[in-house]
This record gives sequence, structure tokens and C-alpha cells, in this order.
Amino acid sequence: MTLNRLRDLIQKNNIIEEEKIENVTIFKFKDKKTKREKGYIHLTACDATIANYKSNNRWFTECDTREEPSISVLSLESEVKGTGKLLMGYGVLTMKERHPEIKYSNLDDMSNKSIHIEDNIYSKFGYTPTYAATKTNEPDTVKLGGAEKQVLLETFERKARTYLLSKKQVRGRTRTKARRTKRGRSRAENRD
Repeated sequence: MTLNRLRDLIQKNNIIEEEKIENVTIFKFKDKKTKREKGYIHLTACDATIANYKSNNRWFTECDTREEPSISVLSLESEVKGTGKLLMGYGVLTMKERHPEIKYSNLDDMSNKSIHIEDNIYSKFGYTPTYAATKTNEPDTVKLGGAEKQVLLETFERKARTYLLSKKQVRGRTRTKARRTKRGRSRAENRD
């Protein structure tokens, strides 16, 4: 249900393209009118935790069958504000639908905001560090446990529904737009 609603929301303004290169699935969003790429996400699903590396502009994946199966987010890039969170939700939920036996997603958070909890796209989807947080010398602060993060896919879907599809999110945009239009008309009417 969440994926279908998200897909409908995305397809109002975007074209979704999918490409598969070996075991990596790539989802690209392009503007419906201009056909210009807005962003992409690279993911892979493995029946075990995977080691990913890039060589000569190609992703390679190695599975470690001693670990938990996981959907791994290899990279996320967006050119237009708001596209990254839509790519993240769509990509991971599509892979979850295709691989129902997998219960986790993981990634290496190399973003500038990796040490933040509130203002971090991955935290908003429920990703938490796989290593414990440690205290710092600064009062009331902790250092998050490294770049590796994971989330239970049930948690991801619940967070995605709240973060991307809540009525507050959708209504907030509509109300703001309506207020601007109404104010603009009022001012124009007052000038006449």
C-alpha cells in the first residue's frame, strides 16, 4: 500500500526508469516535462550482508553468508530538493517488495550530516548506527557509531509512510500554496 501511494505521488511529476547492471539495481527519476535527470539510487539485495566497492566506475558486491540478509543502499544522489527522500523511499520499498525474505536494509552514511540525528535523511527513515554511540568531551553530546547504519524494513516502511505520505506533509504544501495565491489576489483586488 505504501509503495503504491508513493509511486502515484512520484509519477505526477517524474518518470521512473530502472536499470540493472549485474546485481545492482538503479532507479532514476527524470522530470516529466524536460526529461532531465533529477536523481538516482543504486541498491542491491543479497541473502547476506554485502561488501560493496567501486572500481573503474563499476560497483562490485561480495556477499558474506555469515551475516543477515539485507537490502543495501550503495549510493543516493539528487539534483532537486526533495527528490532524495522520494528516491530513498521508492527504491528501498521496491526492493523490499521484490525480496520479501529480506528483513533489513543497510548503508554507509557518508553524508555531511551523518553525525546528526534530526537533520539526516537516513535517520528519518529509521536507520541507526550499527556500532554503539560513545560519549564525547562536550556536554550532552555523543558520537554516533560510525558510517554503517541499518534499519528493520518494517520500521523503514512505517517511517516512510509518516515522512513521505502523511496528511500533514501533503496538506502543508497545498495550504501554503493556497495562502500565497489568496494573498496575491487580495492585493491585486485592493489595487483596483
